[in-house]
Amino acid sequence: MPSFVHHLFQTPFGIGALLYLASLVASGLAFVTGRRALDRASFATFAAAVLVNLGAIGQRWIAFGQPPFRSLFESMTLLGACLGLLGIAFAALYRSRALTTGMSAAALSALAFALTRFDATPSLLPPALRSVWFIPHVVLYFFGYAFLALSALIAILHLWRTRAGHRPPPSSRDLWTLADQTLRLGFVLMSFALVIGSVWAKSAWGDYWTWDPKENWALATWLFYAAYLCLSRRAAWRHSRAAAFFPPTGLLLILFTYLGMGLLPTADESAHVYLQTETSQTR
Repeated sequence: MPSFVHHLFQTPFGIGALLYLASLVASGLAFVTGRRALDRASFATFAAAVLVNLGAIGQRWIAFGQPPFRSLFESMTLLGACLGLLGIAFAALYRSRALTTGMSAAALSALAFALTRFDATPSLLPPALRSVWFIPHVVLYFFGYAFLALSALIAILHLWRTRAGHRPPPSSRDLWTLADQTLRLGFVLMSFALVIGSVWAKSAWGDYWTWDPKENWALATWLFYAAYLCLSRRAAWRHSRAAAFFPPTGLLLILFTYLGMGLLPTADESAHVYLQTETSQTR
């Protein structure tokens, strides 16, 4: 705990986390008091948090001369930045307090978790990661995760507004359409990342797919979202409550693939599971 507090107040990533927290508090106060000035303050603080988050990633990249995407700490800070960027964009487009609050909370969670795995001095990238495919593979995956997290957040809002015994507001169908569209964008990004990872694997290890345990879970997650897209071809099903449970469930699968795989007995067989603060590949 003392080291977490130190990193929270003494590092750029910690300052970013505090700004995300301030945005979250301001948004909550705006909800309670109804004051629009607090909404504006929440949005401005959220934007400042994203800039600090991105600046800290850039500073680390320059300081160590390599993309800061290798360790669990580094990947979580990247996830925080992706969530923040997407949250800012959608909050600006839709002027939604709920989106600002939800994405602030998501980005704060990512940075707070990262600070518990703080990696002050990363080791050099191994030869397999010194590839032209490394950066696009990781960045596309994490922006895909951010879109899918946003889709889950919007789907939860939709489920709340259409819960049993309550008449759904006219905007509920538009809300679900937005959740569906963001899921599709996230799926496309995740698909590109999966293909890039396979091409990279072929050049690095001589095979497009090695049936590594984490690769298998990544494929299972992709197939889950693919199943949603297949089912959603039926308009009646796409607008059902059952469909709205897909994005939150998919997000749980992503979190398990990303963080929970290391708890399984097969984790030792994987070249892609985070061990302590480092991993041989992010997928």
